[in-house]
Amino acid sequence: MQEKINLKLACRKALFQHGESRQPAFSLCNYFFKKAS
Repeated sequence: MQEKINLKLACRKALFQHGESRQPAFSLCNYFFKKAS
Protein backbone atom coordinates (compact mmCIF):
# COMPACT_ATOMS: atom_id res chain seq x y z
CA MET A 1 0.00 0.00 0.00
CA GLN A 2 2.85 2.37 0.84
CA GLU A 3 4.26 1.92 -2.65
CA LYS A 4 1.01 3.08 -4.22
CA ILE A 5 1.02 6.23 -2.10
CA ASN A 6 4.59 6.94 -3.15
CA LEU A 7 3.62 6.41 -6.77
CA LYS A 8 0.79 8.86 -6.38
CA LEU A 9 3.12 11.47 -4.92
CA ALA A 10 5.75 10.90 -7.60
CA CYS A 11 3.01 11.16 -10.18
CA ARG A 12 1.76 14.43 -8.84
CA LYS A 13 5.31 15.77 -8.76
CA ALA A 14 5.87 14.76 -12.36
CA LEU A 15 2.61 16.35 -13.46
CA PHE A 16 3.48 19.52 -11.59
CA GLN A 17 6.99 19.71 -13.05
CA HIS A 18 5.86 18.98 -16.60
CA GLY A 19 3.30 21.75 -16.47
CA GLU A 20 2.18 22.18 -20.07
CA SER A 21 3.41 18.79 -21.29
CA ARG A 22 1.19 17.01 -18.81
CA GLN A 23 -0.07 14.31 -21.15
CA PRO A 24 3.09 12.14 -21.31
CA ALA A 25 3.53 12.32 -17.55
CA PHE A 26 -0.09 11.32 -17.07
CA SER A 27 0.19 8.23 -19.28
CA LEU A 28 3.42 7.35 -17.50
CA CYS A 29 1.45 7.59 -14.27
CA ASN A 30 -1.22 5.23 -15.52
CA TYR A 31 1.48 2.83 -16.71
CA PHE A 32 3.06 2.72 -13.26
CA PHE A 33 -0.30 2.28 -11.56
CA LYS A 34 -1.15 -0.66 -13.79
CA LYS A 35 2.26 -2.17 -13.10
CA ALA A 36 1.83 -1.70 -9.35
CA SER A 37 -1.62 -3.21 -9.09
